[in-house]
Amino acid sequence: MKTPLPLLLVSLAASPAILPAQDPPAGVQHRLVRFIDGGENIQLPASPSITLRFEKERRISGRAPVNLYFGAFHLAQDGKLNWALPGFGSTMMAGPEDLMVLEFRYFKALASARLLTVTQTGVLFESEDRATALEFAATSPQNVINALTGRRLFLARMIAEGREIELPSAPLILLTLEAEGRVQGFAGVNNYRGGYVRTGENEIAFSAFAVTRRAGPPELMRIEDLYLRALLSAREWSPSLNGAVLRSADGSFVLEFAAGRE
Repeated sequence: MKTPLPLLLVSLAASPAILPAQDPPAGVQHRLVRFIDGGENIQLPASPSITLRFEKERRISGRAPVNLYFGAFHLAQDGKLNWALPGFGSTMMAGPEDLMVLEFRYFKALASARLLTVTQTGVLFESEDRATALEFAATSPQNVINALTGRRLFLARMIAEGREIELPSAPLILLTLEAEGRVQGFAGVNNYRGGYVRTGENEIAFSAFAVTRRAGPPELMRIEDLYLRALLSAREWSPSLNGAVLRSADGSFVLEFAAGRE
């Protein structure tokens, strides 16, 4: 495990960018398909996907090579864009050195964007001299769900009853959403299995789980209990190419899952 680069905030100077007349479409997942940094074509990893999504109220969120990130922007009357200060916020997970270096370059390139174009296939960010470019392709919601189905996800973050819960580095808590509404996973001590239904694009509900009855260390048993309660309380979900976030209706339980780690 390498020491993480300082990515919690990527400071931004005022950075106007020319936009089309309308905002980019909100709620659509975009995947980075081309990255040119100072004229150099940067090779992208096969996994994880680097993503960006325009949210409501002119906010963005996404997944960099290692960390999740978020930010906001403003549109001036002349159509120019300014990133909201102090910059992008991100989680602070460490990762392989090559991915951390790529992440640093990605954030720097995104912060330097001056031109934003909505294309027929997605969006394109460019620096003013066009020497740096980030091209994203839009992904349909159904394709995102298809990419997650049958894929093993690990729990990266849990909020239970409004409190952040420190998760053990091992064992990993796992979730797999299978086809035909089945779900299975590992809760930290025991395996579980059950069902789920999606009642809307961002709505989900789980049925009661069948759980094995092994005993384990008290702290792991406590986390397992909170996790299963949180999963059963989930009513909203935000799927992406790299995982999913599940929330209870009142927001007191949040489960953030990521893909790509076994």
